[in-house]
Amino acid sequence: MISSTIERLRAVDRIVVLGANGWFGRTMVDLLEEAYGADLAERTELYARGAHRLTSSEGRDLRVSPLSELGGLSAKPATLLVDCAYPTQEQVTALGPGAYVEVVGELREQRRTALEQLRPEAFVSLSSGAAKLFADGLPIAERTKVYGEMKWLDERQMLEDCPELGVRLCIARIYAASGPHMTKASSYALGDLIEQARAGGAIEIRAPHRVMRSYTLAADTLELAVLASLGTDADRPELFETGGEQVDLAELARRVSLVVRGEEPELLLAEPDGSADDVYLGDPSRIAELADLHGLHLAGLDEQILRTAENG
Repeated sequence: MISSTIERLRAVDRIVVLGANGWFGRTMVDLLEEAYGADLAERTELYARGAHRLTSSEGRDLRVSPLSELGGLSAKPATLLVDCAYPTQEQVTALGPGAYVEVVGELREQRRTALEQLRPEAFVSLSSGAAKLFADGLPIAERTKVYGEMKWLDERQMLEDCPELGVRLCIARIYAASGPHMTKASSYALGDLIEQARAGGAIEIRAPHRVMRSYTLAADTLELAVLASLGTDADRPELFETGGEQVDLAELARRVSLVVRGEEPELLLAEPDGSADDVYLGDPSRIAELADLHGLHLAGLDEQILRTAENG
């Protein structure tokens, strides 16, 4: 059975994907390959930080152009622009806050150029729950503050530019994600727990305080964002947050062990240090409404663990 997302994508003439080699970018390429098959390269333009070749999940050889060439996009308009390009929080530490802000500022200009030149019918922008943490003035780590501020500024730019340009916009604020193509899996709680479960033995929870997360499959997030962007009014942009079943790391480790190796785990818990709980949860109400509206089944936690473990 063909999903409503694939049917809708097949009706789209041309799609441009920014950040095509990252986690969400590769996931978007998977969706496009399911929709276009052998016509994938012909109907898409892919961009990333540097030029290279990308092998799709079905083995197709794809050209990925550098983001610096966005200014030279062909005059042929795109129906949909999907922006998955963004340096991670880790890059705030690696580059330093000042250099990080410069890199993000350059990306912001490249995105604006793409919007002005392509004038797409619709635009999907991936944001982060860190933007809300920053906007709400909550206490957060310095690198998260820098990252969140840049994401918040990007949201503001999109919400101003897209109605002005007549582009339908959907912003997806991502809190915790799952699914294939996870980059640097060990740096994410879910990826680390899956690696530990695969290794056998006890599973260690290293955080000395309670950590709460709610996961959404990356593909589900992108499908809803695409459908929402193509269906929304240009003057009324859509913004939703990811969210699902809320679990702490101990429960997540238990579920990972049950899915990956079919047994209850032995857990090694860190000694509590009295630090505040780490609660990073989106509001699931709007994403649930959109899923109902478009007839999309959102993967439950166990299904997400399985798909991440099988393909991660």
